[in-house]
Amino acid sequence: MSDNTFEAKWRIENAKSWFETRSDTLYSPQFLAATLKNTRWKLKLTPNSQLGEKYISFSLLRDIEDEYSQPVNINYELLFIASDGTLLKSKICTDKFDPKTVSQELKVKRSVILEEENEAYFSKGVLTVCCQLWKGSSFSYGRSCLIQTVIGKKCLKVNATVDNLIPPSIVNVNFMPPSTDISLLSFDVYIGNDELIFKRKHVECKSFSWYICKLFALDLNGEEIGFKERNELTKELVSNNAATIQTMPSLDHLIRNGTLSLQLEITYYPGIVSESTRIMF
Repeated sequence: MSDNTFEAKWRIENAKSWFETRSDTLYSPQFLAATLKNTRWKLKLTPNSQLGEKYISFSLLRDIEDEYSQPVNINYELLFIASDGTLLKSKICTDKFDPKTVSQELKVKRSVILEEENEAYFSKGVLTVCCQLWKGSSFSYGRSCLIQTVIGKKCLKVNATVDNLIPPSIVNVNFMPPSTDISLLSFDVYIGNDELIFKRKHVECKSFSWYICKLFALDLNGEEIGFKERNELTKELVSNNAATIQTMPSLDHLIRNGTLSLQLEITYYPGIVSESTRIMF
């Protein structure tokens, strides 16, 4: 085993949802670098902007809770890596760290991570970053740790009915999810002969970072009937702040005695649900 070296690898499941909608920093659990004077560290990922360009920045933080309180001079490399170990981007630095010192940053454009090279950075929904620390001329593999963070992902399906319906109509529909995270989603729905247009009116939730909704109609057998989505909006719809248009050839066969049955599928991310750190030898 090599002395004076340590590697921390951090795997974050469902990380994409965090960076698509949140502006706060995501911290790893603390880890102990026993081969580097028992110093304690954290990794962090921060959405930020510079000269109008949006980035996701990866950096190293020396934690304040240290048995060894003196400054340490450390070489380190910050890396974004794919799930198969392929290097995506890296940066090597040397700094003196006191407790609470933050390292230099490895920046990647937000558009590269979330869009252009999405499949590489979020292979199987997991973002992997790594930090190698060493004293001396070069890094050699020795003791390491694997850190895992899981951003929760949940999916709910809830039903509601619209009665006394004669298209075209604008109605308010309340969906009541059986969840401690979300207790109510309220929508205004425009129902035409061949389209549904809906926008969120009110949400009552405990806490979640991001969610998406998809609306279905239910036929007489309770089967989901999907709609095609389109983006073009008339002036009237724009003035009404319509968010989504979903269309099908006709809704007539779904409306029985003036009643239309709807189902709302909600996928949401209630923040970090689990964290773990495992020392590797």
